[in-house]
Order: sequence, then C-alpha cells, then structure tokens
Amino acid sequence: MHGSPDFIADFNQRFAKPAHYPKDMHRPERESLSEIDDIF
Repeated sequence: MHGSPDFIADFNQRFAKPAHYPKDMHRPERESLSEIDDIF
C-alpha cells in the first residue's frame, strides 16, 4: 500500500494543484452516520 508519509508528501509535491475556484463547493452530508457505515 502506498500510504507511507514519505510517499504521500512526494506525491503531493509533484501532483497537487491549487483549486481553480477557491470557494469550498462541497455540499453538506445528507446521510446519517449509520447510512454512511452501510455505504462503506
């Protein structure tokens, strides 16, 4: 698995890009925690 902190830091340094539009466009969760547990 590629979850080591060194891998993630290197990956983010090479491929991360700033958001094109700085406003947070995430919508709020509609599902309850138990529904999210069912999904995942």
